[in-house]
Amino acid sequence: MSHKNNEENMSHLPAEVVIALEGTPSNRAPDDHVFGYSARDSVTQPWKNAIERACLDHRSPHCCRHGFATLMLRAGLDVKTVAARGGWKDAGIVLKTYAHAIEDRTVTDAVFSTKPAQPRKKTPANQ
Repeated sequence: MSHKNNEENMSHLPAEVVIALEGTPSNRAPDDHVFGYSARDSVTQPWKNAIERACLDHRSPHCCRHGFATLMLRAGLDVKTVAARGGWKDAGIVLKTYAHAIEDRTVTDAVFSTKPAQPRKKTPANQ
């Protein structure tokens, strides 16, 4: 349960991550949440422990949330879906914060079937 909005948020994880989490030693009961959230700092230590056990480079939960939103928008998901999946109540906040992720210099090409005047930047999505 989040104290920020008094709602429980579900994390969407790829099967490989779920399997890795299931195989990671833990002292939590099988039906308990992987990451509890009772206060702003309550997730910090469990998150650090999980990152360390998984031998990953440090990433904060906040950093992961930003990456999650950016990747979903670049993959073409609509802003409303991104807001719902990321736990934002207002899709407008997602749009204001992550508009850079959906900018497309080839809008002229899409609308008028012409070639863009500038070359397209290489991104992970179009390589």
